[in-house]
Amino acid sequence: MESRSKKSTLVFVFVLFSIGINQSCSESRKNIDDYDINIVTSWNEKILKLAVAEDKLLTLKGVRTASMMHTAMHDALNSIIPKYTRYAYEGKIVQANPATAVANAA
Repeated sequence: MESRSKKSTLVFVFVLFSIGINQSCSESRKNIDDYDINIVTSWNEKILKLAVAEDKLLTLKGVRTASMMHTAMHDALNSIIPKYTRYAYEGKIVQANPATAVANAA
């Protein structure tokens, strides 16, 4: 059953990545209204389900992984439209699709 869940997650990631690549080729400039909170919350649900399945959040392993994923997603979105201080990413500001950025970061 666990293998099936991992396969479903991988398929979901691949589909999101593929859609994002297609959309990221457009020349339109992104703005803050382009962020869809459902992108981030869906990844949040997935990582927490995996963390609970792994160790029922009894160790810091799942919490640490979720924290790193959230930091990466924040920096990815904030590199498209800089609004907050970035935590780890020091690269240049990029023009990308928010859904693709979140999927790659997650």
